Amino acid sequence: MRPEQQPASIAPDDWEIRRQAAVQAMRAGRHWQTLTACGDEDPEIFTYADTKPGNAYSLQAAREICGRCVVKEECLTETMKLQDFNLFRAGFMIDELRALDRQNARQVRSNRQTGS
Repeated sequence: MRPEQQPASIAPDDWEIRRQAAVQAMRAGRHWQTLTACGDEDPEIFTYADTKPGNAYSLQAAREICGRCVVKEECLTETMKLQDFNLFRAGFMIDELRALDRQNARQVRSNRQTGS
C-alpha cells in the first residue's frame, strides 16, 4: 500500500476528511509529527515490532496504528531522508525500509546514467 492511500479499514470519505484536515493544519504551520496516529501509543510497539522473534502482537499493533495514520506519507519521507531505519516506521518493518532505500538509490543512479 502506498502511504497516501487510505487503509481499507477507514471509509474513503472519513479518510479524505481526516487527510484534508491534516494538510490544512500543516499549511497553517503545525508540524506533521503532532498529527500522527502513534503519538499517544507506547513506543515499545514500534521499537520491537519486528526485531523480537514471536512478537506478532507488536507487529500487528504497529501496522494497525500506522494504517490509520493520515500523515504516513510525511513519516516515510522523513524516515528516508534521515535514513532512520531503526524502528517500525510509516507502516514498514526495518528490513522493508532498508529495501526501499536500496530501491531509491538504484533509481537515482539509473536516472543519473540516463540523464533523467
